[in-house]
Amino acid sequence: MISFSAISSASDAADYYADLAKAAEYYDGAGRVPSRWLGAGAVLQNLHGEVGRDALRDQLAGKVRDADCNARQLGINRAGDFQHRGGWDFAVSAPKSVSIESLVHSNGAVQEAHRRAVSAVVAYLERYGAAARINGQHVATGNLTIAAYDHVSSRSGDPQLHTHLLVANVTHDHGGRARSVSNERLLEHRAAADAVYHATLSRELQALGYSVRHDRAGHVEIASYSPEQLADFSTRSREIEASLAARGQTRESSSAEARQVAALATRAPKNTPETREAHAARWQAQAQAFGLTPAHRDQAAPTPSAWDVARIARDSVREAAEHLNERESVMRPADINREAARASAGRCTWTDIESAMADALARGELIRGEDGRITTRDALAVESETDAGLESGRGDHREVMTGCQFDQALAKFERSRGFALSDEQRGAARMILTGDDRYQGVQGLAGTGKTTLLAFVREAAESQGWRVIGHSSGAEQAATMQRESGIQSTTTASWLLESERDSTAAGDQKVLIVMDEAGQAGSRQFLAALSTTERAGARMIALGDHYQHQSVEAGRAFARGQAHMPVATLGAASIRRQRTDEAKAAVARVLAGDHASAVRGLRTVEVRSAQTSLPADATREQRREAARADNQQVIARLARDFTAMPREQRDKALIITSTNADRVAINEAVRGGLHLRGDLGDDVQVSTLRKADLSAVEAKRSSSYEPGQIVEVRCDYARAQLARGSQWQVVAAQGDLLRVRDNSGRERTIDPAKIQLQAYTREVRALAIGDRIRWIENHRATHADRPLDDGLRVRNGSGATVVAVSSDGQQIDLRTDAGQQIKLDTAEGQKLDHAYASTSYSAQGVTVDAVKIHHNVEAGRHGDRETYVSLTRARDDLTLYTQDIDRAAAQSGVTLEKSAAHDVSGPEWSPEDAPTDRDRTRDRGAGWG
Repeated sequence: MISFSAISSASDAADYYADLAKAAEYYDGAGRVPSRWLGAGAVLQNLHGEVGRDALRDQLAGKVRDADCNARQLGINRAGDFQHRGGWDFAVSAPKSVSIESLVHSNGAVQEAHRRAVSAVVAYLERYGAAARINGQHVATGNLTIAAYDHVSSRSGDPQLHTHLLVANVTHDHGGRARSVSNERLLEHRAAADAVYHATLSRELQALGYSVRHDRAGHVEIASYSPEQLADFSTRSREIEASLAARGQTRESSSAEARQVAALATRAPKNTPETREAHAARWQAQAQAFGLTPAHRDQAAPTPSAWDVARIARDSVREAAEHLNERESVMRPADINREAARASAGRCTWTDIESAMADALARGELIRGEDGRITTRDALAVESETDAGLESGRGDHREVMTGCQFDQALAKFERSRGFALSDEQRGAARMILTGDDRYQGVQGLAGTGKTTLLAFVREAAESQGWRVIGHSSGAEQAATMQRESGIQSTTTASWLLESERDSTAAGDQKVLIVMDEAGQAGSRQFLAALSTTERAGARMIALGDHYQHQSVEAGRAFARGQAHMPVATLGAASIRRQRTDEAKAAVARVLAGDHASAVRGLRTVEVRSAQTSLPADATREQRREAARADNQQVIARLARDFTAMPREQRDKALIITSTNADRVAINEAVRGGLHLRGDLGDDVQVSTLRKADLSAVEAKRSSSYEPGQIVEVRCDYARAQLARGSQWQVVAAQGDLLRVRDNSGRERTIDPAKIQLQAYTREVRALAIGDRIRWIENHRATHADRPLDDGLRVRNGSGATVVAVSSDGQQIDLRTDAGQQIKLDTAEGQKLDHAYASTSYSAQGVTVDAVKIHHNVEAGRHGDRETYVSLTRARDDLTLYTQDIDRAAAQSGVTLEKSAAHDVSGPEWSPEDAPTDRDRTRDRGAGWG
């Protein structure tokens, strides 16, 4: 990632870079740090060639010139003193292999490749990031004034080619007047600029004859250098990783900001000249000791035709849109630019991609709204087809029973149960059973007795000869619906798959389908459920709560669909879950929209000792570091309180947090407490698998996989002799292919673009007799040579207790909550984890007596949905644990909403503009256009 820091002092920055240049010049008389003015803004101010100390100081101090050469002082005049932000330092670092090839082995052509890629970054930032605020409006200006300095070493003395782009806080409007930069878009497009750098560098390296490889983020390396060789020259990288580890983080789990903090915290003063000559002897001796020779070069590949380049660019834009649209219906320009550059892998230029993007917009495959955000024609078509389908379902079926029959069935049900349904439950049931709409919805708040309603609907419908079946977002949710309502249920994904296999359709059938947790269905899945229902000649009830967590997939179909179908509401008057005044008050405040008040009203444990000990002038990084330290103490206190509960109370309690990293830390702390109490036996180490978060597009790229990962085959491939459910370890990526190995040592080369795979990261969990675990995926067979049907069957989200461990520690015995006895091999990759803490998303659908909410203000995407779900899980007791109650309260009400394609406001669009099936097939096969 291109690193970023603000320039606080114009004179200090100018002196620092000028002194580095002077030191280099002194070292050998000719080794001056290469510097140069870049950007259209520099041209407008007649700044050319080498960067001088005085010129840089003036630019950073706001002493600039208009395009007509008139001098201007930017900033705010306070009693004759101009206050002006100096600018920003964007540091563009070359990949380690490029640094070694260019600096250790003195390959000037590779260094020039880096410089050309840096020029592409400058052009991109000017095109998309340069802007000024004029008369209250954000106006794109297209020009920046940038002082560029090339440096060759890290602070640890490793070879590290990098360029500091000192972006002065000046841009010129369309009339040539100098103005201060509005930097929001500069920062927004930083990741995209980084992707443009790596794509451009990859293309330049391939033109020089180098073979390259890319990682999942699109970052390029020269393929001749192995990861182990690169690590030999990465002292600085190891320092940063050690700093992150001290914070309980890794490069993969940490945010870009956390890595930036670690880099700042570990850097040493730079006191060596910025010339290759100053380090060459040491670097070359190190390379000789490691046997590190220059990278192999082949003759550059022939230049592709213009048609091939255009096709690659179209495919890159299409893949970018598909990747982003899997999770969100609307894309920011910065995001689709970033993903398109990554997808190109240096096979075309950024200019080619821009042309393809413009063509896709002109053809209507991409649609840009007035606010600049982008959606796709397909996403709009899915939503429009859903809206039309729901509308056409009004009065399109038959009622289950008459009003008189309904009254009789209701009275019978209430007599048998010994209680009466609420008025809202009765109203919802009446709509479902006496209505004749193909599609109906029930918007039910948490704890309003939706499954009790379904139990009555099932009994009444079955009394009239109807069949009632259901599906839900997860296996455990489906099992809960089946257990509590008696409706035979499966997962939505399984229901749709089975329905595809049975394509027979007839007239209106006496079949009522209940789609539970409909709010967790993405747009495409929701539409598929409608289409499946219509083909079966059935009716469908979409049951959910649009205030809870939404689908991981794109869209908010259930919330949008409520405007297009009859909907009954189970509101606050029907809530039956909360039993104490405190729990009821918290939920009432959340429903009133006062999330902050709800959080402040909870019993709260706040730990902020590290924060209160900070000096008044502590930096932002110091305050964040203190907050992270306090979070560790919060977790320790939470674990003590939880483990102090009697076992029978613990079994009816749950800890809820926001992130998986905190969830793991809490589980470990709880287990430590249980060990001290003697509630757990001796630990054994169990190999576990954590699903890698790959989109469908990423799963088809070999660059998305890392050596050591486990891939599971999701379909049978007889010709390739790959069984569904078989597992293989990734050995290496070889071009577009993956080399994999099974447990017996057999190796295969497979194409992830043609074989459906799910990737996992192997981890280790300690388990002991007495431990509570839960499955994080439907349990599958793990032997590479064993077909899926031979495997064990346990549901995602279901729980179990460890009841025995073999004497050699090779097997553990589990008793599931359903009473099933299971034996597991500790060496195989098991899809399970400890069950003491859960993320808020995973806790949706759970009901317990007591909830302990962990709110780490420094981690997680907190907001209104998380607060609603976390507070509505408990019947009786709620306790909040945090390191800052004020920030926790402020974060609790932040609105989190999935985007919909129709959020994009722009030109008129109609369903007739949607692509046909032939169009979609053509686009998948050959790209757009």
